Amino acid sequence: MGTQDFPVTTGNEEPKQLSRAAHESVDMTAPQTVGQTAMRGPIGRHLVLADRPRHASMAMRLGVSGSGTLRGTYSFDFDQGIEPTTFATADVWWEQQTEINRQLVPRDGAALANLGIIDYDGLTYADLVRLPFSSIPLTANAEGTNFLVTGATFAVKTRTGKFVKVQVLRYGYNLKLRWQECTPPAGSGTLRGTYSFDFDQGAEAATQETADVWWQRQTEINRQLVPRNGAALASLGIIDYDGLTYADLVRLPFSSIPLTANAQGTNFLVTGATFAVKTRTGKFVKVHVLNYGYNLNLRWQECAPPPRYADVTATLGSTPEWLVTRYEVSCSYQTNAGPRNCGSGTFDHQGGTVRGRVSNEFGPFPATINVTVIIDFQPDTGLQGIVRTFTPLVMDTGVNFLFEPYQVMQRTEVLFDLGHSPKPEDYLLLRWKHIANGVPVTSGHRFINAAELAAEPVTRYEILFVPDPLEAESLDVSIEGRFQGHPLIPFAQTFELTDRAILFKSEKIQSEQFMLVAT
Repeated sequence: MGTQDFPVTTGNEEPKQLSRAAHESVDMTAPQTVGQTAMRGPIGRHLVLADRPRHASMAMRLGVSGSGTLRGTYSFDFDQGIEPTTFATADVWWEQQTEINRQLVPRDGAALANLGIIDYDGLTYADLVRLPFSSIPLTANAEGTNFLVTGATFAVKTRTGKFVKVQVLRYGYNLKLRWQECTPPAGSGTLRGTYSFDFDQGAEAATQETADVWWQRQTEINRQLVPRNGAALASLGIIDYDGLTYADLVRLPFSSIPLTANAQGTNFLVTGATFAVKTRTGKFVKVHVLNYGYNLNLRWQECAPPPRYADVTATLGSTPEWLVTRYEVSCSYQTNAGPRNCGSGTFDHQGGTVRGRVSNEFGPFPATINVTVIIDFQPDTGLQGIVRTFTPLVMDTGVNFLFEPYQVMQRTEVLFDLGHSPKPEDYLLLRWKHIANGVPVTSGHRFINAAELAAEPVTRYEILFVPDPLEAESLDVSIEGRFQGHPLIPFAQTFELTDRAILFKSEKIQSEQFMLVAT
């Protein structure tokens, strides 16, 4: 991998030189040629390349990229951008289990991460390094589950630890792919005396407002590296530059005090010294002094933080077997790279628990997640399948979501203890409505004539229904009719579903008129 070097020139000695545009010199090496002769051996396959791999040599390194067709049953080595001659150098194997069932299998310690339909070009090393890579194959069936549909993106952590993003240009028995190795933002170059640098962009600062540091020449002897625009510095001395990680840098005592680097006397930027920069945008960069002088020859690398995770637990309560046949739950959240799954599952009437995680791998933690619950009911209930979506909050402890339907057949016993023998023309008309979320969802009525009222000292009737399983609320009961030969005063009242028995008694209010009282 080549480097980008800024020209060594004297430049203006004044800090106003900050407005100067950065010099860039990009060296693109000649593309490597891959032979077209079919390979033999245990794998016996050769990848037919549409575009030959190319290598980029820039301050912001991109790594090896290419495109081609990965044929069914063949393997691929993303480190080299070629089909391997042995299984020992394969990162993935495109396995054809049957005519329908296919999967991409990681090999020899490589791992995969499914990303779905997202912005492939926008993916960076910082994105890939945070992914939850797994040794589990990616299912890509010709029918049914398929994570490698045309346009889908996945990531590979190769057997040597490199990170590669891959996009499916066309799905089929043969996969048309393009890939790009992603490397940490890094580079090398010469920071000239009196000039400034922007470590976010890996270039000399175009304006004072985009500068992280200014290499100030105070006199022929006195020099210092000055942090600018809220950036901060930490001197580390002669240490293992390559071994430094984000965890090391984030704990450093960064300061806005310049680093003294005099040509004689105190010098924290001698050849071989390392310092760290917390940029004006909050990124952490390690910097190694390759050669000290009026111009500083440096190499640098941004260190990305590992992702943080929060647990998601979605619990579905059990129901009677006669009520529910199937639960299906899916949890997801939005990121800058599109929606991400954070748990899913399918259960019978006994319910179950779905576990997943949300992370900050593509930006800040989400404020909420989306939980979609699908319920299929037993045919005998007469209830149609329903879909409900909830948005529980993401707390510091993660997400704990409980879905617990009202799960029993509602039986409300209505008893009439009227205290008088009914006359032949007497009757009662009982009407009821089940209310859920303020809306009637089930209703019924019962006509009770004089003979039925006289059959027993206490007349019994049972309201029987399956309540709305999600938002069961209340039961509205109304009664009208005649009693003792006169019209009843109409009765209307709302009862809680927990009221399993309602006893009505008659009460005389004037002359021969009665009313019913619920007790």
